Amino acid sequence: MRAILLLFGIFTLTFIGCISDSSEKDGPTVTTTTETEEPTPPIEIDSTEIKKRMAEEAAALAEAEEARKKEEARLAKEKRDSIRRVKRKLAEKKRKAEEARKKKEAEAAAAVATANTTTAPKPKPAPSGGPKITFEKTVHDFGTIEEGDVIKHEFFFKNTGNSDLMIMDATATCGCTAPGFSFFPLKPGDESAITVTYNSAHKAGPQRPEITVFT
Repeated sequence: MRAILLLFGIFTLTFIGCISDSSEKDGPTVTTTTETEEPTPPIEIDSTEIKKRMAEEAAALAEAEEARKKEEARLAKEKRDSIRRVKRKLAEKKRKAEEARKKKEAEAAAAVATANTTTAPKPKPAPSGGPKITFEKTVHDFGTIEEGDVIKHEFFFKNTGNSDLMIMDATATCGCTAPGFSFFPLKPGDESAITVTYNSAHKAGPQRPEITVFT
């Protein structure tokens, strides 16, 4: 390529020289020079670089989406944890209030039972030469129960007299209390029991039903 340009350059100089020589003889002449522009090389697009940039942008978008999801999950978890903490506190508060109520009721019932025990009249001694009923205890404290519970207790007794003992009847001061007993006579020294069933439905606060036994 350099050889061709060199030859072309020499030819141009020679041609100009020839024109110069003729101008000296024939007068002034006009010389025109034409310059050729080199063609603009085509712009090459690097597809590898474009793909790389697109992959980087897609990765950045995916990372941002993942961060958004993690933040939403964190906020949702904090909300659930907060709700659970509030529920636990409310349940604990309710439990303590219920325990305090039951304790207060138990103390009130114990106070009533103590007062009744100390002020109850002593039973009259049975006449000698007949049956005699002797209970192991005449008061039973059920403690604190839930309203609606149906509970039972047996009052054990013994015939400590010297003739047969017959229970004729047993009545309660409240319809919520039902005594049960056997009508068979007990020999001296025999033991039995009166079963008392108490239904606490529609009952609140301290209760003290009484049973009267007729022999």
